[in-house]
Amino acid sequence: MARISLGEVLQNIAGSVGEHTYGCWKGVNYLRQKAVTISNPCSLVQSSVRAALTAISRMWYADLTASQRALWNEYAQGLKSASEQVGPNGNGGAGTLQVIPGDGGVMSGFNAFVKVNITAIFAGFPMISPPVPDAPMGIDAPNAPTNLYLHSYCHIGANPCRVILHWDDPVDAPVGSVIRVWTLSLDAGVHRQIVQLWPLATSAPYFILVKAALGAVHNVEDLPGHYHVQIDCVSPNGLKSPPSNVITVEVTPTCDACVP
Repeated sequence: MARISLGEVLQNIAGSVGEHTYGCWKGVNYLRQKAVTISNPCSLVQSSVRAALTAISRMWYADLTASQRALWNEYAQGLKSASEQVGPNGNGGAGTLQVIPGDGGVMSGFNAFVKVNITAIFAGFPMISPPVPDAPMGIDAPNAPTNLYLHSYCHIGANPCRVILHWDDPVDAPVGSVIRVWTLSLDAGVHRQIVQLWPLATSAPYFILVKAALGAVHNVEDLPGHYHVQIDCVSPNGLKSPPSNVITVEVTPTCDACVP
């Protein structure tokens, strides 16, 4: 994808010409080639995300009162805009915002409602109608879990290789909060994903499986290599903590004995 610098003569460009598409994303003008093929496998995860987004969107209009929507709008105004979020390199708080600084304003109450509820749903909290009807006004998100490190990885009996982790739970996390384990493959071609959910105070948390292309699930030992691992905490009201430190785990094709 190429970036485009506009001038006095050409101030805006959008749409498609032949096999190329022009557009603007987060204030950056770009040119990209159209995809040769479009894959939409409609995997179970894709379908569940789409269903959840549809249900939450309908709840905003059908289930929330005008006063509840007003509180969500007020809550959204208290969040930082994309241009105000600051990450490790001074730009953006996460993801693409670390690469391209955003210029968007504060999100709407609707978007805040969707963000909080979709986070709660995919942290394993039950879907009710609506999951979190009231804006979390005056409610603090939990602190980040700390001291994440690799305990070991090994086979336990006939089970696949499991990567056993250790960390310190955030001391202020509300009862019922869960820890999300995130992984990113550095050389096995596996994208960033949540691989496990664990309640607080779990004695020996681990992960075994990762998802590859088209939603296929594999034992992590079948996709050996180096993985970045990071965790965060999500409270029952859908607020998530900052992320923990990142560790690198090397998974080998076979691990006949526990590896510290």
